[in-house]
Amino acid sequence: RFAVKNCARCQMPISVNELIMRAKDQVFHLTCFACSACNRTLKSGEQYGVKEGLIYCRMDYELMFQGEFSLPSMSPGMGPHGAHSPGGGGGGPIPFYNGVGAVQKGRPRKRKSPMSDPDGCTGL
Repeated sequence: RFAVKNCARCQMPISVNELIMRAKDQVFHLTCFACSACNRTLKSGEQYGVKEGLIYCRMDYELMFQGEFSLPSMSPGMGPHGAHSPGGGGGGPIPFYNGVGAVQKGRPRKRKSPMSDPDGCTGL
């Protein structure tokens, strides 16, 4: 049986057939996935920042945390379990997580063999 998860913002249960948004280990209703500062609902693929468990749109995150930024919560192209950043705080660009991980799906492509002529004939 599936465990019922609660939305990280409204604390209401999330149905198993309901669409959700995830940020780190938190789960949100689509309508609850909104900036904590301006309350604007964030869409799939939109960049956002996470600070102390709260979600912020890119603009508010930059305005609120530009000076005190030291360690990123997430970076572009990274999954929710890690981050990479060029050094410490102050002045540098603030990394964001856009909700899309860099995970390869399916089998890798087979490499082409290094043949000079594809039909096996050599030039005469």
